[in-house]
Amino acid sequence: MLEQIAQIVALTNWGNSALRRKLDLKKENFYPGNSVFKTTKDIRFIDKAAKAGKDSLDYASDPLAWIKKLQDTQVQLLRLHYKPSEKPEMSDRIASGLGQGGRWFIEAMKVVASDYWEAKWEKVESKDSKIWKVAYERVSANESNRPIEFRSSLEEINSRLEKQLGSAAGFARTHQQEKFAKLFEDGKKVIADSKNPLEDIPHPDIMYPAHFSLKAQRTLGAVQAAWVFGGKGSWNDIRLSDGKDHDDYEKLSDELYTRFCKAIVYAVNSGFLKE
Repeated sequence: MLEQIAQIVALTNWGNSALRRKLDLKKENFYPGNSVFKTTKDIRFIDKAAKAGKDSLDYASDPLAWIKKLQDTQVQLLRLHYKPSEKPEMSDRIASGLGQGGRWFIEAMKVVASDYWEAKWEKVESKDSKIWKVAYERVSANESNRPIEFRSSLEEINSRLEKQLGSAAGFARTHQQEKFAKLFEDGKKVIADSKNPLEDIPHPDIMYPAHFSLKAQRTLGAVQAAWVFGGKGSWNDIRLSDGKDHDDYEKLSDELYTRFCKAIVYAVNSGFLKE
């Protein structure tokens, strides 16, 4: 899973644990200890929607201060949103490897209104692994709450993802892409029946597992295990000599990327255990 996606997912998940279950994020060393901040030098929150005539206003200096301010302003729930770019010249799958693609938002829901937060990532010079500065901007404030209609259950989402990962593994193996076939199969195993789906993945701490359903844990574990989209040397970099085969590869890959993004959103928004 891309760092940019993993971080906004973790902020939403752990934020909900703090807002809805009063989890002490400082005690849990969420920041700076969580793996999603491993390469982040600086992370802050600014208010682009605060006042006309000002480019930005400081809102919070770090994730812990942000969550505290959300609590103080009566935010009750965080929800994750993904908006595809729908640009014909480049699919979001390809653009994601360049740090672009669709847009991800955190919706901060109050009683009758919501704010929306979006991250801006900037690469910086560094002598260590901390190579990113991240600013989460409140790009919209006090919008009317918009209910999310869950047309499918998380179980259905996982079933479809499992089937699609199996198809991707078969396609990869047919075209001598054994490395990728194994990754797809690893993801398929996680989503099918893993009892510990957050083990042996890049971000095992992407959520506080006691607060999330096993189905949600399997979704985010499987997506991480099978994530193959990136730049040079990734699944995106494959070129098949046969024209029809390559067209099939493009279609399968775009559909799988879309499935991953949809599954992430469903896992975050419907995977939190009820009180």
